[in-house]
Amino acid sequence: MCIDDLQLAAWLMEASLHARSNGCAPLKELAGSTSLFPFRIKEAAAENLLAGSPRLDLLRHGLDDEMVMLRMENRIGLSKSRETDD
Repeated sequence: MCIDDLQLAAWLMEASLHARSNGCAPLKELAGSTSLFPFRIKEAAAENLLAGSPRLDLLRHGLDDEMVMLRMENRIGLSKSRETDD
């Protein structure tokens, strides 16, 4: 099932990043990740995909390597809430 709604795609990517210990992943890997099964994110410009969520950041390495990551304030809040749960 192809997801072409950019806000839904951003939400799915954000959920996948929360499941990763470091909170970041290459955009190409994330968009085609098996963790999103049965969904597939339609190819779009990174800026358009990430415009759907204020909780995601984009970091470019070179010409075509794009990393998507959770914004720092979200990771800090997440780690604090995990500490209080213990």
